[in-house]
Amino acid sequence: MLNVILTNEELELMKKICAIQIDSFKRLLNGESSIDVRLKLAQIHVSESEMNEINQFMIRQYTMIEQDPDSLFKVNKEFLQNFNSVLELYKEELSDYKNAVDSVSKRVDLALFVMQHLN
Repeated sequence: MLNVILTNEELELMKKICAIQIDSFKRLLNGESSIDVRLKLAQIHVSESEMNEINQFMIRQYTMIEQDPDSLFKVNKEFLQNFNSVLELYKEELSDYKNAVDSVSKRVDLALFVMQHLN
């Protein structure tokens, strides 16, 4: 568990990323994807119900972080890695938040480093 002080711009960016991800996972959950999800699931041997559980879990996680962005630094390192990947994925689209993208990315990297080196 890390205590990280975030700027208003960083908080706003994190909430925006959460909103994007929540929308994306809800669309997947509702079958509104631009890819053939069933085909992909068959390829990776995951059932539709397992995928729905994962989507619901991710929606809960991103909702928690949207409501309390500081909580990102209190979740497991796998979710931090996921958030960092999403941050990188949307970097171009979030050009209005360039400074915040860079600083949040550095904070997440630092948090991951600390988590990996805790006993």
